[in-house]
Amino acid sequence: AIILQDGFPTQGYLPKGSKKLYKYFHSGSTRFSFSVSALAGDPDMYISRSPFADPSDAEATFVTYGSDFFSVSPNQTLYCNDCWYYVLIKGATSTTYTLTVKSDETTLSLQNGVSVEQDIARHSFLYTYV
Repeated sequence: AIILQDGFPTQGYLPKGSKKLYKYFHSGSTRFSFSVSALAGDPDMYISRSPFADPSDAEATFVTYGSDFFSVSPNQTLYCNDCWYYVLIKGATSTTYTLTVKSDETTLSLQNGVSVEQDIARHSFLYTYV
């Protein structure tokens, strides 16, 4: 699996039906989120706290057309501290995408040519740097 870094977007390409597994180690006690931004096509996102290869084994599934977003808070069942999260991206169609994990403790790193999409609560701020 490809290791994700908090606040650093990762870009990828998948032909229709292909899958790619990523993993992220979460430590800390704050909310964090996974977002997959469709640059072209339709990437689907599946999340679990243990390694998996088949989307049907995921603990959480996000298959809306285009981009998908999932926020994990300490009060949710899927939340755990000091553990790995596994994110499977599957091309529902041939797709180019950006996958980002971001905790409330980090600043999002912008990279030249890498598209980023994040949700921001009303009356809140999101700080970024290049």
